[in-house]
Amino acid sequence: MYAYGDVISARRLTDGQQAWQRVVTGPPGAAGEAGDQVGNLWAWHGALIALIAPVYLGQRPADMRVLALSPATGAVRWTADLGIGDLYNDQVITSGGVLAVLTEGGGADGRGKLIAFGLDAGQVLWSRSYGRDELTDGPTAAGPVIVMAEHGTVSGFDAGTGRVRWTHGGMPGPVESLAVPGGSVLLYDLLQQTEPGQRPVPASRLFPVTVLDAASGAVRWRVRTAGPVSEVSAAGGLITIGTSGSGRLTLLTSGGRVLWSVPEHVANDMTWVNTGTDLVYIASGPDVNATGLEAGLTWLADRRLATGAVRWSVRLPDYAAAQVVRPAGGNLIVTAESGSGARPAAISVDPGTGRTGGGASLASLMVTTPLTVAGGDTLIEMTSAPCPVASAPGAAAIAPGAGHP
Repeated sequence: MYAYGDVISARRLTDGQQAWQRVVTGPPGAAGEAGDQVGNLWAWHGALIALIAPVYLGQRPADMRVLALSPATGAVRWTADLGIGDLYNDQVITSGGVLAVLTEGGGADGRGKLIAFGLDAGQVLWSRSYGRDELTDGPTAAGPVIVMAEHGTVSGFDAGTGRVRWTHGGMPGPVESLAVPGGSVLLYDLLQQTEPGQRPVPASRLFPVTVLDAASGAVRWRVRTAGPVSEVSAAGGLITIGTSGSGRLTLLTSGGRVLWSVPEHVANDMTWVNTGTDLVYIASGPDVNATGLEAGLTWLADRRLATGAVRWSVRLPDYAAAQVVRPAGGNLIVTAESGSGARPAAISVDPGTGRTGGGASLASLMVTTPLTVAGGDTLIEMTSAPCPVASAPGAAAIAPGAGHP
């Protein structure tokens, strides 16, 4: 499944054919309003959950809704109203089925609003005013806790009731958070960008990387990194960290022990696939298997999780941006936008050898959120702008194990 503006479409991974398409319509009299946009999609307990709300900062608030669709047919199973609002930052679903949404406005004193919606109950569980500026991060779903950060204070809210479970304050800069294995949440300093002559933001007391118990807020461990953290991910019981400056790629255990650390510039945290034995990712710069190559290149690389040794690498020529996903048991699927202005494409890659297969053109829009596979046979993607023609989104999916669309 994927969405362009107010259109949700599904294509089968086995053959790339369109399975169904649904235009998301607003309430009576609101056709074409800003709220008729798909803000996010999730696969959850056999349903496709769609959040309908304004997605661009500064848009006029509109009616926000949650839809549950059948992944097989696109039929609407149920719909629920979230009230008037507009999306800000991330939206997440907790392990207990609570959808956490942060809005740009709607809270007291001109602030935003944090809304918790129960997917099982089909209704809003609680809401509260929350800050709205560049120092606000979240929400992050860590077990039964929703983690938010604002102006140097990180708080863990009970997802079901909104009660504050714990708070850490006194951190001077912006804070980012990520759910990690073992019921924990990882906190790190957001990469600071200061103008010449500005005083640098002082180091916080908990950083560069700290892992807390999500339920209690207790510090479990801390680790120093080679530089400011620019990318971070957690999958398969391991934590992957990319740093800026000289650039390093580091793999940690869930307990904070360094498995290995190598010089590498990773493209973004949407590009890491943990296969159980290997880490596959997009790198920018010279090929990991070569020396003396010009900067600005893009590579798909495979390193052994146990040692960090390079297994294979494949150049993605002229690609300005790329990301990778692996459907269960299938080939890797890489989507990329060409720096030359050509249409973005999706290609299949054999995870054993790195050998590329066939490809398919995507719509002329960059995919800007992580790819997801639902139902074992459907690729989900979100793009950076609405589809200009609702009935012809112009996207395709690659069949796992196949060399053609």
